[in-house]
Amino acid sequence: MARYAGFMVALLGAGALSQLWADQPVNLNVEPGLWEVNTKPTLSGDLQAMLDQQLQQVPAERREQMRSMMQTMLAGAVQPRTFKKCVTRATLSKGFAESQGSQGCKQTLASNSASDLEVRESCSNSEQNGFVEHIHAVSRHEVSGTVDGAERVQGQEIKVHTAITGKWVGADCGSVKDFELEH
Repeated sequence: MARYAGFMVALLGAGALSQLWADQPVNLNVEPGLWEVNTKPTLSGDLQAMLDQQLQQVPAERREQMRSMMQTMLAGAVQPRTFKKCVTRATLSKGFAESQGSQGCKQTLASNSASDLEVRESCSNSEQNGFVEHIHAVSRHEVSGTVDGAERVQGQEIKVHTAITGKWVGADCGSVKDFELEH
């Protein structure tokens, strides 16, 4: 489920997921420098059925311990996060082609304007359904967006929606070379 941090995470957040195109730079009109990004994920689907199904495979004497651990993991998956991300002109000009997309998945650039960027990923495997990322440049110093995706876990579809906001902190990234998780 963490894979749905998506393009905003690659742009301003906590990882490198999106495979965009080195021959097509990102047109999003944002200021290079240090950015602070807040993400707030929510999960939907029959999470209880997923937990119950997974717990059936656990010996009875360990089941309660596993239930507690799984509930803690789910609670952690929906915790809001704050990141610092260093965005450079080089990062923008090369279109974030730093990483490959997920295996069995294809990414397409649905929109690439000064104010909006939309990336869609569709997957051919049965576990991942892909995602849609939309980033809107409110101004050169502020962005908002969403990442919506779905994943199949133990036969249950879990949907992930992440709301994203980002604010430019300054031109100097200081000690942040790529990204840092604040909390």
